[in-house]
Amino acid sequence: MAAHKPVEWVQAVVNRFDEQLPIKASQQNTHTKVSTEHNKECLINISKYKFSLVISGLTNILKNVNNMRIFGETAEKNLYLSQLIILDTLEKCLAGPKVMLDASRFVHSNESKLNQCMYGKIEPKSYTKSVVFCDIFRLISCSLFLLNVSSSSHGNRAQQPKDTMRLDETMLVKQLLPEICHFIHTYREGNQHAAELRNSASGVLFSLSCNNFNAVFSRISTRLQELTVCSEDNADVHDIELLQYISVDCSKLKRLLQETVFKFKALKKVAQLAVINSLEKATLECKDVLCYLQAFWNWVENYPDEFTKLYQTPQTDMADCAEKLFDLVDGFAESTKRKAAVWPLQIILLVLCPEIIQDIAKDVVEETKMNKKLFLDNLRKALAGHSGSRQLTESAAIACVKLCKASTYINWEDNSVIFLLVQSMVVDLKSALDWWPRIDAVYCHSVELRSMFSETLHKAIQGCGAHAAIRMTPSLTFKEKMTSLKFKEKPTDLETKSYKFLLLSLVKLIHADPKLLLCNPRKQGPETQGSTAELITGLVQLVPQSSMPDIAQEAMEALLVLHQLDSIDLWNPDAPIETFWEI
Repeated sequence: MAAHKPVEWVQAVVNRFDEQLPIKASQQNTHTKVSTEHNKECLINISKYKFSLVISGLTNILKNVNNMRIFGETAEKNLYLSQLIILDTLEKCLAGPKVMLDASRFVHSNESKLNQCMYGKIEPKSYTKSVVFCDIFRLISCSLFLLNVSSSSHGNRAQQPKDTMRLDETMLVKQLLPEICHFIHTYREGNQHAAELRNSASGVLFSLSCNNFNAVFSRISTRLQELTVCSEDNADVHDIELLQYISVDCSKLKRLLQETVFKFKALKKVAQLAVINSLEKATLECKDVLCYLQAFWNWVENYPDEFTKLYQTPQTDMADCAEKLFDLVDGFAESTKRKAAVWPLQIILLVLCPEIIQDIAKDVVEETKMNKKLFLDNLRKALAGHSGSRQLTESAAIACVKLCKASTYINWEDNSVIFLLVQSMVVDLKSALDWWPRIDAVYCHSVELRSMFSETLHKAIQGCGAHAAIRMTPSLTFKEKMTSLKFKEKPTDLETKSYKFLLLSLVKLIHADPKLLLCNPRKQGPETQGSTAELITGLVQLVPQSSMPDIAQEAMEALLVLHQLDSIDLWNPDAPIETFWEI
């Protein structure tokens, strides 16, 4: 029975999902919200095995909802909520969720309900106020799971999580993209709903580009090609902005750079500026301040190992593309205004060329590399206030901040020159920015930092399956005990990875400035000694952790710094020597 009705079952879930949307339901209450979540969960579950059917259904629902005419505040709110629900469901379906149900047992025990509902023996509407109807839709997803397993075992289905290579899916992506782009392109500043919808839509686009990059890239490439022959000053450049929302790894970033290099010269000045502004998108409210080269940061933050490897084994093709685009953009920057616009982009392009950074640090520089050396010299002059333009000084400051951020992903031994460059820039950067923060302003938060270190240490070690850290805090209040009970469950792999990243950052803070975690204003000697003992015990426990080698190494460095004379005095200012020997 189950083998013959997958399409009808999927459509039944899609229809039910549509009917329960706030814009369609007559009234919203706790039951309808729970029902909507159940339907949403089913669609996400089913999408892993009937991807095209689910995405097609959700795309049609989104189209219809977007085209609805509404009147009144209540209807507008329900429309907005419905769009958010659909976009969130799409994002999770595209991300590829896991099956969480015991499908076989559930189907065999409940298949009669499905048969009765599908063939009209039971009116589905009669179930809207019971859990049974939700069970039916859970049954559908489980049955489809069994169908998938069965067909896979007989060799009738490729061993892939989704049918990502099918032509019909490519067509679906082309149908879905315009609907998603609608939310991104029609964003209105000051409109809270529009901002949230754009954020949700950008999440869908990111997930979409993970498995369907070619379709998204094709839209961007096509628009670039159209702009090469466009003579209008107010040409539509919205599709270029999609660059900042897509998922890119090393190979995809190279494709983006190659495409831009290939077509940049043919673009008119207005289109060139649009491309630069799209790569270096201003995401702050102030139009003068450019934020991140988002495509680059998407790569670095999602594939940090690839970026680190770039400095261990330089990739000539990546560096060639980046250098060519640097030169093209350098030629574009004829005026002060244009220089200010492109400097943040140019510093990132230079970061993609490790060997060039090495070359321009030498006394004798090749003629082809002189413009890169001149660029860095101009940055320094602007930071020192010698450029005669506040706009250039601000742009140089932003470029240097980007350089500093990028350098945190690189190991010192892989390219010490970039760190020397950063150090020289930071000196000028501090002089240029009168608001440069002082580290002593954070000392008053030492208690919070120690608490964060202790909790993060506990969760990271728990996630690795090791023994939890020794807690030496004298006593906890009832509220603190109740709060700690919430964290008893073992963290997921993703959570453990996040805890490790945070823990590494905290240990680096201790290494950089021990006073950040040793400052104990208004605390008595015994309390200060206890907090210091817990901090050192935690670091000692990290040293033998083979599952966290980076953190273990940093913990050793931090312990060495803590045992310097100046640091020992902070262990317990009331009795430093006694505290030292006791600990």
